[in-house]
Amino acid sequence: KKTNFDVIDVLHNLKNERNLDIDLGVAYNPYLGRYYNIFEERQRYEKKISSSFIKSVWLQFGTDIKLLKKEFEFIKNIKKRQKYNFFGSLLIPSKQFLARFKFRPWKGVYIADKYQNSLEDFYCFTRDLIDFYIANNITPVIETDFYSSEKLNVIETLFNR
Repeated sequence: KKTNFDVIDVLHNLKNERNLDIDLGVAYNPYLGRYYNIFEERQRYEKKISSSFIKSVWLQFGTDIKLLKKEFEFIKNIKKRQKYNFFGSLLIPSKQFLARFKFRPWKGVYIADKYQNSLEDFYCFTRDLIDFYIANNITPVIETDFYSSEKLNVIETLFNR
């Protein structure tokens, strides 16, 4: 959290602008309930979407699908009449990524030890996450590099089973 900057304040201030026609997206971290206070994240989400500018919701990455399902139901049901585009963070498993993540974890990203210690388990989880995203009209956003043919083949395999 940066000093004197909060997205809720920015959205509130934007409401005072006249003739402003913009579409914004907001982030939601469904995995905070396991590690922090999910009620605060839920309250912040409700304040964020009270802005008429919000058209998309961006889900943080994590490896607890049960928690993701629960929190996705929550965010879908807050404003049933409003249609949002949903985007979900997707990390493609690799030995290199796991080594980097273990050394320097990303803030707000929670990867269970089971997946950090087994590339095969991480692949299985990733397939399940992709299935969940597709079944719920969530557009996957790949956040790990896939610049080589080998990495692109891994992504194709994960999506085309």
